[in-house]
Amino acid sequence: MSGAYDGTAGWQDTASQSPSRENRIREASDGTLTKRLQDVVDLAYRAGTVGITFKDVDNSHLGTHHGQSSGALSNLHKQAQLFRLTEYTRNRCSVYIHPHHSSSFSEAEFDRLPSETKAQKRIRDMKKMMLQIAVLEEENDYLKRKIGSLQINLNLAGQSEGEES
Repeated sequence: MSGAYDGTAGWQDTASQSPSRENRIREASDGTLTKRLQDVVDLAYRAGTVGITFKDVDNSHLGTHHGQSSGALSNLHKQAQLFRLTEYTRNRCSVYIHPHHSSSFSEAEFDRLPSETKAQKRIRDMKKMMLQIAVLEEENDYLKRKIGSLQINLNLAGQSEGEES
């Protein structure tokens, strides 16, 4: 199990060099993040249908703070290792359940994957359009080569017809 966010464990600051960024990258590379994520999955499994919130993770034996707990839950939800309940919150916090316990809920009561923001949807749509454009460009290049080949054959046919007359 690896963390999402391109191996950065999801640091939030914009500075290229910062203790937060360096700690998140170190955690992603030295196995700390992977262990934390597995521990959170195990915690969610043991919690059953009650589920867990970031506060539950903070208050567990894991010794995490809000950012690490929230980040772990987001990572695991993004990877479909945990599901977020849509109908229920606890102390105004999102509740996450282990997929093993999802059969206790209707499909409408939980999100298998995180919802997309408008920006994420635009990026996904742009990537899809870029792939379509690439396919059309390849098709266009193929047709240009085909036309060029046909023109050469037509010219050769015209030359040989002129030689016969």
